[in-house]
Amino acid sequence: MFRSIKSRMLIFIFTIMALSAFFLMFFTVSDLKSNLLNNTEKSIKNVLYLVNLNIKNQYTTLLMDKITTLKRRKNILKKNALIVSETISRFFKNRINKKEDLSHILISWLSKLNKKLETHFFIFAKNGTLLYHQETNWIGRNLYQIMDVKEVPLPKAVVEKISDKGEAFETFLWSWEGQKSAKELGYFVPLPDNNILGCSIPIHDIETEMKRRLNMVISQLRKSMLETKISDSGFFMVLNGNKEFIIHPTLHDSTTSTEIIDYLKRKNLLTKIVQTKSKNENIFSTHISINLNSKQEIFKVLVSYFRPLDWYIVACVPQQEMYATVRKIIFKQLFIISIISVIGVFATYILTTRITKPINKLTSYARNLLNKDFSKPSNEPSKIPILSQKYKDEVGRLAEAFAFLENSLYDYVQNLKETTAIKERIESELKIAHNIQMSILPKTFPPVPKRSEIDLFALLRPAREVGGDFYDFFYLDKDNLFFTIGDVSGKGVPASLFMAITRTLIKASAGPFGSPDKILWQVNRTLAEDNEACIFVTLFCGILNLNTGHLFYSNAGHNPPILVSEKSGKVETLKVTPNMAAGVIPDIQYNLQEWTLECGDMIFLYTDGVTEAMNKDEDFFGLNRLNEALLENIRLSPQLLCNVMMEKIDRFTDGASQSDDITMMTLKFMGSNGSNKIL
Repeated sequence: MFRSIKSRMLIFIFTIMALSAFFLMFFTVSDLKSNLLNNTEKSIKNVLYLVNLNIKNQYTTLLMDKITTLKRRKNILKKNALIVSETISRFFKNRINKKEDLSHILISWLSKLNKKLETHFFIFAKNGTLLYHQETNWIGRNLYQIMDVKEVPLPKAVVEKISDKGEAFETFLWSWEGQKSAKELGYFVPLPDNNILGCSIPIHDIETEMKRRLNMVISQLRKSMLETKISDSGFFMVLNGNKEFIIHPTLHDSTTSTEIIDYLKRKNLLTKIVQTKSKNENIFSTHISINLNSKQEIFKVLVSYFRPLDWYIVACVPQQEMYATVRKIIFKQLFIISIISVIGVFATYILTTRITKPINKLTSYARNLLNKDFSKPSNEPSKIPILSQKYKDEVGRLAEAFAFLENSLYDYVQNLKETTAIKERIESELKIAHNIQMSILPKTFPPVPKRSEIDLFALLRPAREVGGDFYDFFYLDKDNLFFTIGDVSGKGVPASLFMAITRTLIKASAGPFGSPDKILWQVNRTLAEDNEACIFVTLFCGILNLNTGHLFYSNAGHNPPILVSEKSGKVETLKVTPNMAAGVIPDIQYNLQEWTLECGDMIFLYTDGVTEAMNKDEDFFGLNRLNEALLENIRLSPQLLCNVMMEKIDRFTDGASQSDDITMMTLKFMGSNGSNKIL
């Protein structure tokens, strides 16, 4: 019963509808509450942000006015002080021997200036002793009792700034024991005899004006909070860091607000609000639980902190007032879900009936495909095209796909038969080509006739069935051995054909032309003619005299060989002129170079498949690893050395596919008497 698509679709749709209704109803209340809280919180945050911005702007205005007033008074103080200090300096200069007269004149003159300029002038020594003041009974007191706003003794702060800048501005509280303190702004300059002149102006009027204007800001803020309503019983309040209310929450003369504030104080929840302050955010939120009329109620509390005034602007909103519309929305959702469920089940029944009928026909047809022989053409007419014409939906397209599949299978089988035959023929031909290519390379080590003066071995591993790397060696005469190694650009059959041509040309040119540079010149000229494929080959050729160990060599763009000295225990690159690769430009002149091998010296020749062998991390084997491996195995015979190098490359690549042909050849000079021991 439940194996058919129709029954499964009906059960599936009904289950989906039931689960959707259940989970929707289960999570709707939570989501609605969360969304309402989030939206309300965003709205209140916007209001708090605007309030904070308004306070900030007005506070900035007050602060700028205060700074402007202080700056103006500083200019007045500095001007008056400079006049007085300059006058006093002149007195000292002109009456240096009549200080008793000077003291009397200065005191009289400063007393008049005090009244005229409404500025307090006083003189004190660096030790803080007051030498002159309009209050004569203060003279002789020590100013170390007077503190600046940073609680530093006034003389100490003034002396430090004068020694650094030559002048000093200080704000301080002028008070003696038993007297009322007064905040004053002072300017100080040095006088002769290490005394200091100070002049000050009271600034209590500035503080008073700031407090008055701040009260106006509070009044405006209180008015705006009265006009702003958040829910039915929500409210604002403003308090400072000492939990003192700037604006009381009973803005609406509400009994509820009064109960809340009493509860906040009694339960010490104001401390919680203050301690919730974040260091990185201006607006933060928390929840508080409040008992009102023996009923527990949760309030959402959002706080905006204004750091310069240490103010907390607090908004409190009851959560229950935001849930009133939740039930109405839930009932509407239940009604809509019920209607959609009925329509969905009925529509599913009709749709599945329409779909399953042609699908059953397609199923039967698909089963019969397994028994059909696609290797032969079928004369039996198919019923599938009728379904594709009748149904224009997915069923019709599925029928077309089945018809296309049947025709494609027939074509694929025919093509597969042809492709398999071609592939087998190509693989057979490539295998024959590989065998031919390997057979043309010398495999007798050392070369025949065997000479005790040398030992030689070579290895070649193509990246594909055939490749472009090659090596060769043969005697030019009884005392001179010719050897070469090459690497054709590209891979595969074209490279192998070019390699065979190059090797043949080298073999043919080695006798008539004699020296390696002439051999390369002749090979390059022949290869460059009619080279439409633009294939080139890098070559290294050398002729070794077996009696003297003298080596003549020439290079055509190939990797420089490595000289391995058993006597010195060193590995170094043979000095080679790079030159141009063969087959690119005709008439290239190649350099002839020479070197003398000592008894036990080896020449290691290789193609770039050795140094450019890559592991799975795409790291190259590299020249450094090659030199280290040669140095570790410096006393091995050429055959063992080549085998060891191949093993090291295999361990390095660790199963990674070979990207290029790998070829290496090692030639060891044993000396004219062949006495060097081979390991």
